[in-house]
Amino acid sequence: MIDSGGVHTLVTIAGLDPAHLRGRVTGSMIIRLLRGLGQTTLGVVALAASAAAQGAPNQPASNPACVRLESQLAALEEPPDALTMDAARPLDVLVETIERELGR
Repeated sequence: MIDSGGVHTLVTIAGLDPAHLRGRVTGSMIIRLLRGLGQTTLGVVALAASAAAQGAPNQPASNPACVRLESQLAALEEPPDALTMDAARPLDVLVETIERELGR
C-alpha cells in the first residue's frame, strides 16, 4: 500500500464529460466539417498539380561508359528473323514454338 501523504489530485478531461457528450450535432457543425474537408482537398489537389507540373529533372548520364553503352544500344536493330514470343505463356508452349520456328 502506498501512502500518498493525504494529497489528492483531480484530473478532468472535458471530452469525457457526460454533459459534453450529450450535445447534439447540429447542421452548422456538419457544414464546418465539410468546408474544412473541401479546403483540405483543394489544397492537396493544388499541391499535387504543382508537383506534377515541375516534372522530373532530365539529368544526363554522368559516366562516359554509360553514354557509350546507351548510344550502342540505340544503334542496335532488331534482326529480321528474330523470334518474338509472349513470356506469360506456359513453358511447354514456348518450347514448342521455338522448336517449330527453328525447324526441329
